[in-house]
Amino acid sequence: MLFRQLRRRRQLKQFYCALAALQRNIFACYLEEDYPEARHAYETRLRRAHHAVFAAMQVLRRIEGVVTHHSIINKLARLYEAVIALGQLRLRVSDRALFTVWRQELLAMTDVLGKIFQQRSCAPYVDMQSDLQALQYVKENLEDVYHGALRITAPEPLIFLFFIEDLTAVSDALTVLA
Repeated sequence: MLFRQLRRRRQLKQFYCALAALQRNIFACYLEEDYPEARHAYETRLRRAHHAVFAAMQVLRRIEGVVTHHSIINKLARLYEAVIALGQLRLRVSDRALFTVWRQELLAMTDVLGKIFQQRSCAPYVDMQSDLQALQYVKENLEDVYHGALRITAPEPLIFLFFIEDLTAVSDALTVLA
């Protein structure tokens, strides 16, 4: 029993570290100016990060055994799916110059999410209310920029609204895990 708990804790750490790497790679696609020229390299890193998270999930599933509706595996899977959804913006936006409008907010978001995932990897049962509030603050800033500039200037403004909804899903998934 103790061995199983230690193994589960170690695997949770690996899951959150892999998830942190995945979100860093997703946001690098938005923040790095050479993404269009080096798209293949970025997409390769994303695939590797996806594989690492998926592999950690598979091991957690084996450790947990029977998965119920309210199990931690389902909650982690929901978080993983929400983080993946954040990555869809890179495929939907045709004008990459629009990312410069959100640059500060995207940097803040990657920092907050990275901090949350890092904290969860070190201490998965620590209270993270202040980090969730920081994530909410960043989300509100994104919404302000959307309503102030992107809704008017972006050729596909609805796409950014989908991104904000995906961020809400990440926040909700983290709240369930808190």
